[in-house]
Amino acid sequence: MFELVLGRQMSGKSTYCLKKAEALALQGEKVIYIVPEPFTFETQKKLLGALGPAVFNCIEILSLTGLCNEIGKRFGGLSARNVDDGIRFILVRRAIKQVSDNLRHYYKYVNSADFAKQMLSVLGEFKTAAVNLDELLFTVENMEKTIFSDKLYDICIILKAYDSLLGSNFVDPFDIIEKTVNILPDNSFFFDKTVI
Repeated sequence: MFELVLGRQMSGKSTYCLKKAEALALQGEKVIYIVPEPFTFETQKKLLGALGPAVFNCIEILSLTGLCNEIGKRFGGLSARNVDDGIRFILVRRAIKQVSDNLRHYYKYVNSADFAKQMLSVLGEFKTAAVNLDELLFTVENMEKTIFSDKLYDICIILKAYDSLLGSNFVDPFDIIEKTVNILPDNSFFFDKTVI
């Protein structure tokens, strides 16, 4: 069953979810309580105080990234090292250098740290929007050649090189949800659990 809990701020949505999780845990059901990334610890403290240790221990509190990591630990496919901002920056710089001979517009910025920072920002935007680089590159290659198409082409090949450098050694947190979605159909992680 799927249930949406809607309401404006301070209308009781969190209290409703808390009560629902408590009721299910008291019935012996396995509960996963999903919270926003920055609130995992605060939510754990709040639930422990509200429910007590016995009920609290029946509820697994996870952020979306934490949920993906749990699924990855159990079924594999996400065991590579997560990249942080520092590693991401180094990999973007390497990707730019790797494709430098093929750049159409940004070739003059190959050694610029500021350009690499801008590519980091673009990387985040593209990953968040789930931009398919292969489809975008195909479109760009079939466009009229303009400054815009050259810039898009450069961005595509830089980000594809970045993804290639990640390989199987690293997992970019931007990709973790997509990777999790790909391993879930063959597994039964949610079979006996209620997700709130």
